[in-house]
Amino acid sequence: MSNKHCWVFTDSIPYGNDEVFLKQELEISEKQYSKWVIFPLNPVGNLNPELSNFTFVTLSNEEKYIPLRNIFFKHFLLIFKLTFAEIFVNKIYFLKNIRNSFFQLLNDIKIATAFIEHYDKNYKKGTILYSYWFDRWSNILSIAKLFRPELSFVSRAHAFDLYEEDNKNGIIPFRKFQLKQVSKVFTVSEHGEKYLVNKYPKYANKVTHRHLGSPDNGFSQNVLSGNELILISCGSVQPRKRILDIPPMLAMLKVPFHWFHVGDGPEFEKLKVSVSEFNLRNSITLLGRLNNEEFHQLLTTHPNAIFISISRNEGLPYTFMEAISHGTPIISTDSMGCGELVNENTGLLLPKGIDNMEIAAAIEKFYCEKSGDVEFRKNIRKYWEKNFNGLINYSSFHKSLCEDYAR
Repeated sequence: MSNKHCWVFTDSIPYGNDEVFLKQELEISEKQYSKWVIFPLNPVGNLNPELSNFTFVTLSNEEKYIPLRNIFFKHFLLIFKLTFAEIFVNKIYFLKNIRNSFFQLLNDIKIATAFIEHYDKNYKKGTILYSYWFDRWSNILSIAKLFRPELSFVSRAHAFDLYEEDNKNGIIPFRKFQLKQVSKVFTVSEHGEKYLVNKYPKYANKVTHRHLGSPDNGFSQNVLSGNELILISCGSVQPRKRILDIPPMLAMLKVPFHWFHVGDGPEFEKLKVSVSEFNLRNSITLLGRLNNEEFHQLLTTHPNAIFISISRNEGLPYTFMEAISHGTPIISTDSMGCGELVNENTGLLLPKGIDNMEIAAAIEKFYCEKSGDVEFRKNIRKYWEKNFNGLINYSSFHKSLCEDYAR
């Protein structure tokens, strides 16, 4: 165990049930530091008992009684400076959304000042400041660094917090400011690294990629023989995931099949209607939201399954890592970082713009040629062990943080 401390800045953990992959990173890496402190931005829901060994600080509770007008008058020059710089970079967006942008900035300064108080009282040499998302916490820490120039922080970057095209009006506010202030950005995919470097070449030396990883949830080497194709997908039912396109594609299959979908979302009711319209109710099970243990049980129960995704935009899906840890092959569209995980060793990468008939034909061909191949599934598992084993990836990542960024 290192004598270093790690302060990790999260969306909600240790509260609620989201950020499952971060929870697993914390559990795997717990003993790499003598102390962890978690700073949740949105402490909503029940406290997760599995993270009871971690210290947590809810700054949003400490600063909620400070009126925003006090922040405005006390930090007027800072607000003017940051606002003017952002208008210069993103004039149209900022002016269109001036009310929301202004109050968001006030709230970020509010939390930053609360954090500085905590920092002054509790920071010890050898502490790493690690933001899990490259969004609001990175902005808050960037503001805090204006008050404490010696402050150093690093951040991961995933998808929504990285790809500006996926955000409202195609921008992420204060991005250049964040890049100027952060010490290092670790994208979760090589694709993400190239995207950020190409978009902001001035900060190329601050950007690299480090893959996430998943825990070992077991591997069944005995592929069950069966008379039907088993397909599993997981994701929020929303436009960019293209879940609504799956039923009409499945209706084109010429082999018996059963599709299990994990996840709900804003288009979930439309998905139910689509299943009925294509008369697929006996061939589809919509499971809604499952916890992580239930998801892995589904993969274990169906060792002959194929995991599918036809999403329009994906970073490097964590569910893909979990699937290949079971030896489950993946058929996915070539979206952003997906090609770093889906290849001839793990499944089939489909070209962009492929239509439903072509997807159905590709699935059938893969099913007939690869699905029952035990050796192929063993090699999928080996690929996971080499590239996406959480124990290896997280140990290496936090070792490098201790060596390079503990101040």
